[in-house]
Amino acid sequence: MAAAAAELVPGAAAMASAALLGAAGSAGERGSGAPGARLARAALLSVSLLFGVARAQPLPAVPAGWSVAMKTAGDDVWRYDSPLWADGSVLDAESDPLAPGNAKYPAYNSQCFDAIQLCVGHGTGEGVDCTAPHVFSEVVENAGALFGGGYRREGVGLATGFPALFRASGHKDCPPQLPGFNTVCRDGNAARWGYCNNVPEQACQDGAGDDADGAIGLGLVGQDCCPIGAGHTNFFVSNDNSAGNELRTQAWVLVRDCVRAAVAGSLWEARQAQAALGSQRSPPGEAAGDGAELWVVVLKTDGDATFGYSSSYWSDDALLNEHSEPLAPGNAKYAEYNTLAFDAIRACVGTADRCAPPHTFAR
Repeated sequence: MAAAAAELVPGAAAMASAALLGAAGSAGERGSGAPGARLARAALLSVSLLFGVARAQPLPAVPAGWSVAMKTAGDDVWRYDSPLWADGSVLDAESDPLAPGNAKYPAYNSQCFDAIQLCVGHGTGEGVDCTAPHVFSEVVENAGALFGGGYRREGVGLATGFPALFRASGHKDCPPQLPGFNTVCRDGNAARWGYCNNVPEQACQDGAGDDADGAIGLGLVGQDCCPIGAGHTNFFVSNDNSAGNELRTQAWVLVRDCVRAAVAGSLWEARQAQAALGSQRSPPGEAAGDGAELWVVVLKTDGDATFGYSSSYWSDDALLNEHSEPLAPGNAKYAEYNTLAFDAIRACVGTADRCAPPHTFAR
């Protein structure tokens, strides 16, 4: 599609140019400094720029259980040192999360999550590519805590394929240098989510203190190039200083809510099944992956007086140990107790697989 666009755009510009140059010629007969000639040249420039702009592809959809925390148009709004990464502000929060552009949504500051995903748009007709979800070993409080915190060596690896994700060309195929979140490499190269490398003509150096020349990923600054919201710096793919081979592209960061489902198999498999079914949870008796229905833990008790009959937890909006692991023993009252609509309920004793038959409510 990119090649086709390259053929179509000059043709369209040439058509506009022919008409405008004709107007300029007519005006030129009255003198090159005539207002008509200046107008024609200005219009020609505007049309050429208009036809040369590539529109970013929108994000097709957001899976059930996920939220768009932020998006970048690839410009310097989400540069590495932007205050947006760590402050409590929002940006264009009413905009359509699926549409291209820059935005920071309330979920960025408030949504706890256990997995994260980066999606990159490649222009009209070129589609959107996403990393595989990265699942954290612990729940992350919110995106501000992640991207405003220290270096975390996770979320990037050879299998993640950042060069393929960003469709980089000309780089040297080396192990990532300091891959992860909030990485800062030598010589002014840094990424909020990504890694660094050398120029293509130099040897691979992936040690923490090794030479670095370029960066790829999200929230970049480079040794020889300008701040970038998403993409790669010039030296990531080029040996020439400031050769203009940097990439700025549309990208979205998605986070998976920290609600855990008490199901057999992994949470990711359960979420995929939920998305495929297109409902809040599987209908009673319908399998949702690995032969298990999709259920959400709304509270748990260890049998003490915390959830006694007269406890205020039964009817108030208070939460208790809401970030604790739902399948672990203990007392907790999760946000879903107050917010989640449901049509069936069941109690499990001892372990999550020792449960009473579900009671389904009349609709």
